[in-house]
Amino acid sequence: MDVHWLCFHSNYLIYNHVRKNRTVLPVHLFKHKHFAASSIGLFLANIAIIGPMLILPLFFQSFRRFTAIGAALALIPQGIGMLVTRPMIGKLIDKIGAKYVVMVSLVLALIGSIPFIFITDKTSMIWLSIVLFIRGTSFGGIMLPLTSDAYTGLDSTQLLEAGVGINIIENLGSSFGSAVIATVVATVIQGLHPSIANHLAGYHAGFLVSAVMLALIFIPSLFLTHKKA
Repeated sequence: MDVHWLCFHSNYLIYNHVRKNRTVLPVHLFKHKHFAASSIGLFLANIAIIGPMLILPLFFQSFRRFTAIGAALALIPQGIGMLVTRPMIGKLIDKIGAKYVVMVSLVLALIGSIPFIFITDKTSMIWLSIVLFIRGTSFGGIMLPLTSDAYTGLDSTQLLEAGVGINIIENLGSSFGSAVIATVVATVIQGLHPSIANHLAGYHAGFLVSAVMLALIFIPSLFLTHKKA
């Protein structure tokens, strides 16, 4: 997969050069610091956020014996967390800038993600609901500032290209994240003797990948805009 990815990347760079940046995602956009930082951050964020959305329902169905509808209902606290903070994000971005909104949200996301590395089939649903709520409160504070900051410093002729590019990067991140985390879970489980503890180890590994991706977002977030009092 790495060889194929490198080949695709090389071929796209050549194609972009021949087309003189008249492509779906012009490479020259990455010369802009904010677009490059936002793109990296959004790619990692979609791995960290969308990836676990695949295995969370499976966890509830496999270890708590929930139905598909029951697993969906168990994720409601996460959705409530998203709804609670989303209206505040725009005002906070205007007031303190994308950089600090993302950093604070990343801390919340880690607080709401690291506990999943240690959950068991006996973990209280109340505790899981609290953690999911905290996790949900962080989503808007990560995704919205990264998306809005991608357009900073671009001229009007580049906005359409940037918009298409951001959508492509987000879709790549979510697809890649789902595939990677599902593969990690399956690989760990496959190499262990079948038991509840060993099956849980696979899910723990998947959530660990998510937490690592969240931590890595701190690096591109350093290059986002910020506002001083």
